[in-house]
Amino acid sequence: MKSFIDDWRSYENIFLGHYCAGIFICIFFVVGGSAYAEGGSKIDVFFHNIKMMFDGVEKKPDEGKVFVYENLTYVPLRFVSESLGKEVAWNEETQTIWIGTQESKKKEQAEQATKIINHGLENADKLRSYSMKVNGSILVGDEGFKIGVETGLDASVIRKPETIISGERSLSIFGKPISRRYYFTNNKLFKFSNKWSESKDSISSIFSHDTFDPQQVLKAFLSSPEPIRIDSTPEGMVLQTGGSGEKWKSHALDFFLDSDKPTEEAISVRQLTFKLLVDGETSLPVRLEIVSDIVDLDDGEPRDLKSTVTVSYNELNKIQSIPVPEGL
Repeated sequence: MKSFIDDWRSYENIFLGHYCAGIFICIFFVVGGSAYAEGGSKIDVFFHNIKMMFDGVEKKPDEGKVFVYENLTYVPLRFVSESLGKEVAWNEETQTIWIGTQESKKKEQAEQATKIINHGLENADKLRSYSMKVNGSILVGDEGFKIGVETGLDASVIRKPETIISGERSLSIFGKPISRRYYFTNNKLFKFSNKWSESKDSISSIFSHDTFDPQQVLKAFLSSPEPIRIDSTPEGMVLQTGGSGEKWKSHALDFFLDSDKPTEEAISVRQLTFKLLVDGETSLPVRLEIVSDIVDLDDGEPRDLKSTVTVSYNELNKIQSIPVPEGL
């Protein structure tokens, strides 16, 4: 026979500090604690090593955690609960012990994402300028959605407005020839590489303007079932579609600066890319980070600009397996 505890107050402090590790299955602690406070009596207990079977599986608590008092065996509550597949939590503020099974955080996030999904780009207007800090969310549909990734783009430095060029070139994407005039201005020159749409936001509607509209292009990229990328080559910029194990298909894609609308501030975009970032194990939210390296000709110093948007999906398994491209 051993003395289990001589000072119940000390034991109570230890018990609370270890978040239920010393809670035992019995009202004994409530009654015993009160009896000690009034009479200051001491109790004697037997420590006993016993086998415990849970659904035919033997489990054993740590040594010194099981004892017998007045023909009753006391076992740590956390040990019993976790052996039965239940979680135990201690709320210090409310002095409450919680036992049960919590819902998965992933499930909660998936349900939350489902509530905000639509089939449009509600905050696309915030992306008119790539230098803008975007605090809103891009909401996309989930039908056939696959994540595309991209490579970097190096563009030539434009030193003076008189070097701005213009012209018309033919563009053939998905077998559809398109002849348009394109130009970059100081707030339009940027690189996208994510998704392309052949349906609602078709290539012809996107490039039917004299300006390169980032809002329309981003919306098209996000709604496409195919990943795309734009590479810089000696012949110009090349749009490529496919990926995901398929052979990339190249399409000629040239952009020009319109001499009729010269920019007051000629700039150079050396790199502007989308990077797919996954926050932790939950995979939500996913952020698309637009990174650019701008050369301001006024002082010749580069300026780094970043824009961040949040993309939410209504199914976690859509983004569980994300291909990581080389170089990222």
